[in-house]
Amino acid sequence: MKIPKNAIQLIAELKTPKQRKNSFAKFQYRNVEDITQACKPLLEKHNLLLNISDDLYDVDGRLFVKATATISDGETALASTGYAELDSSRKGMSMEQISGSASSYARKY
Repeated sequence: MKIPKNAIQLIAELKTPKQRKNSFAKFQYRNVEDITQACKPLLEKHNLLLNISDDLYDVDGRLFVKATATISDGETALASTGYAELDSSRKGMSMEQISGSASSYARKY
């Protein structure tokens, strides 16, 4: 497999500290927007493109989001996937919030 030029350099340079705080559960975290914002100047520097897409899968009646992040230089590409379950039994959240949360979680990984 050919890896895009500069992709390894971008990955090595990418730093996204956990600067957000969940005061209820008392932990630090980063969200997908933090990661993509940190990527933007590095993508430009290394002349690369990042594309993130979601697909839904039904596994025995359970829905999962599969997020695929692809870095490309226009000729070669490197892809990584992450998964998260759409748990419709979560109380206090609409289906839009549940699907957005699962998508964000899968995209981070």
